[in-house]
Parts: sequence; structure tokens; C-alpha cells
Amino acid sequence: MATNFEVRLLLVLWDLGGTSVRKGEVNNRFSGKGSQANAACASLLKIGAIESSEKGRLLTLTSSGKMLLSRSLAGDDFKFEAQIGAKMANTLLKWLKYQPSVGSSATQQSQDELVSKAIDSYEMFKSIALETYHRLNRDFNLDDLVPIYRIRRDIGDRLKRQDFNLWLLQMQADDIFQLQGGSVSDGDAQKIEDSITTELSGLRCYATLLNT
Repeated sequence: MATNFEVRLLLVLWDLGGTSVRKGEVNNRFSGKGSQANAACASLLKIGAIESSEKGRLLTLTSSGKMLLSRSLAGDDFKFEAQIGAKMANTLLKWLKYQPSVGSSATQQSQDELVSKAIDSYEMFKSIALETYHRLNRDFNLDDLVPIYRIRRDIGDRLKRQDFNLWLLQMQADDIFQLQGGSVSDGDAQKIEDSITTELSGLRCYATLLNT
């Protein structure tokens, strides 16, 4: 079972999108506790709950990490060992709303299998992209303007980057999404890279659901 601090780190990583999250963003959520965060990160990397890239600068929550987070939070013995503050409490609330159910282990196993299943068709992608859009829009109060990088990171490595680009653009062609221009709020280069750029339309950073 993960330690208390490791559970908090997994929860923060999930809250920040879960895929290719800058380690600095995670550490910023643990002000004054950088050494503890680094130790927790090293431990979670060792057991495969998270993965790193770009020489450790980017962190990704793996499917086993999501399972570890879910089981730890649902465990009878788990409790926060110190005051966690409003931000962490709201992150936990979002996690609880995100979970479809907290039922049997068989139900949890089927959910984990669904999360890890590869996306191999446009129809499957369309269904998952719509579910992801609605969930992110609801849980993070995005006012019907969902960042494309958050959709990409939430879906994760279940399909190739070029397939994500192609099928999201196809959803726009089918009048399901309108992909909006502009840039991400903080101008983060990695978030821009995880958006979509086309030769004709340029950078597109947000998706809006059309009235279909």
C-alpha cells in the first residue's frame, strides 16, 4: 500500500491531467515539502505507479498508479495524517465525483480494463472523447471550453498521437466539436504541443461541443 504522502502525490498528478505533467507543477502543490515529494516520486517510479520522460522533467500517471490511488483512498485504514487545505480537499472531491462507482472489486477491475483498452477505431474514439469532454467540463468548471491538451492527456497512450489528431479533426468535420484557436492560459510549451496545429487553421487549443 502507498504511503500517505505518495497517495497525495498521485492525487495531485491525476488532478493536473495525469499525462506528461511537469514535475515542477507537482512540486509546487507541496510548498516547503520538496524533499518529501521527491522521495515519494522516486518510490512511485520504482513500483511503476508513475513514469517519467525528458530526463525526469515530465511525469505520467500509469494505469497501475490509478489502481493504486483508487485502492488506497478506498482502504479502511487510509486517512490524511495532517491538515490538507482546501485545494487538496477539492481535488479529492473531484476524484470522488470522477469515480462512476465504488462497488465490488469485480466492478473496479472492469473499470481498470476499460481505462487501459486501446482505442482502435474512430467510433470508439468519438465515444470516449465525448465522455472525456463532458467529465472534464463538469469536474473542472471549464464553461464548455475544454483544453485539447487535457483531453489528450486524459485519454493517454491508448492511441497514437497522429490518430488523436486525425480523429479529433474528423469530429470537427462531422460538426461534433468546434476546435478553437488562441493559446493555453499559461503559455506552457508542453501544453501547446499537446494541442493541435494544422497547416490550414494553425494552433487550436480548445474544444467546444456543437449543438448536434
